[in-house]
Amino acid sequence: MNNQISNNVNKALILLDRGDVERAKECLQKAISEARERSDSVGEVRASVILADVLIDTGAVGSYELLEHAMRIELDDEEREVLGVELSRAAEIMQFRAGS
Repeated sequence: MNNQISNNVNKALILLDRGDVERAKECLQKAISEARERSDSVGEVRASVILADVLIDTGAVGSYELLEHAMRIELDDEEREVLGVELSRAAEIMQFRAGS
């Protein structure tokens, strides 16, 4: 994952820990845009899953669509291994949604 993308994701996580959800969302959106420009699948999936999780928590429209998009991104085995936590979280969210 590109350094700029990683920096924005890490900054967003710190902001979330501090309760600054709006600024965290901005950082994650920047990370997604940068990842798309650079065709960085790992960065796009990581930032998208985190952002979708935040959006779901806040009841925002379009959050599940973002998550579904992230889950459709083609990944090789190594990328899947790197994104294990994020992919597990995405599956958990989707399973919860299907059950409700």
